[in-house]
Amino acid sequence: MGKYILHRLIIAVPILIGISILTFFLIRLVPGDTVTAILGTNYDPKLAHKLRSEMGLDQPVILQYLIWIGHVFMGDLGTSSFTGQPVLSALMERLPITLELALLSLIVALIIAIPLGVLAAYKHGTGADYASGTFGMFGISVPNFWLGTLLILIFSLHLHLLPSGGYQPLSAGIGENLRSLLMPVIALGTAVAAVTMRSTRSAMLDVLNEDYIKMAKAKGASTARIIWKHGLRNALVPVMTVVGIQIGYLLGGSVIIEQVFALPGMGRLALQAISNRDYSLLQGTILFVAVTFIMINLMIDVIYGLINPRIRYK
Repeated sequence: MGKYILHRLIIAVPILIGISILTFFLIRLVPGDTVTAILGTNYDPKLAHKLRSEMGLDQPVILQYLIWIGHVFMGDLGTSSFTGQPVLSALMERLPITLELALLSLIVALIIAIPLGVLAAYKHGTGADYASGTFGMFGISVPNFWLGTLLILIFSLHLHLLPSGGYQPLSAGIGENLRSLLMPVIALGTAVAAVTMRSTRSAMLDVLNEDYIKMAKAKGASTARIIWKHGLRNALVPVMTVVGIQIGYLLGGSVIIEQVFALPGMGRLALQAISNRDYSLLQGTILFVAVTFIMINLMIDVIYGLINPRIRYK
């Protein structure tokens, strides 16, 4: 296991370098630059030239990248051109909010998806199966920003039950914290629940037709024991693969959801960086999210071995 983890970490290095290259050069294809955004309507060519020289934006793009990536390897993601705040410091301030949103969305999605998927597989071809399938189609088809807007209209503007936006930290009380995140979690987690439910149903249908399940039935094992102990444990291996992929969706989807609900997380920070052409902040945010995604998927792979001891890493 240790060798496998080390191997995965080594492989992650060229992946992250590739992501950094794409990010660095693609954002510079967008019209305008940091200086243009800073000066706005007061743009003056002489002042713009001076600012570009101070920021190093007048140097060849390849040289700019080499300087930036060199600093990254030393743990320095740069400084925001607008706020003057170190990028790493800004990310660490916003990270807890985005992680809490993604984690709660994943937990809610799994609580809904796994029981529904198991029920749909066990009641295959019945009304419960069709109802679960309808939920799956709804969750996959509905955009999260539309669902978020609908939730705001219903529960904030009409029923006045939940705040329409903003974030309450845990220091304000766990109740207020959860109230501020309830609608964002539902909007973000619905699609994940739908995809995971369909995957669970498919995996459980395959497992329930295996010989060892038939043997357990012949021995008189209870239905609950057959499904939850013998069936679900083996069905979770492919489901975990889907969950690992969906974590990337949660991190990416948080960009839109945080904007809809005015949550001060990393997603909203990235949008602000794009709007302001804040190269250092945007590059650092994307690279930081990529590292987080790779580490989470590595954790998922390790969990595989705990769920199914038959899996061996080499």
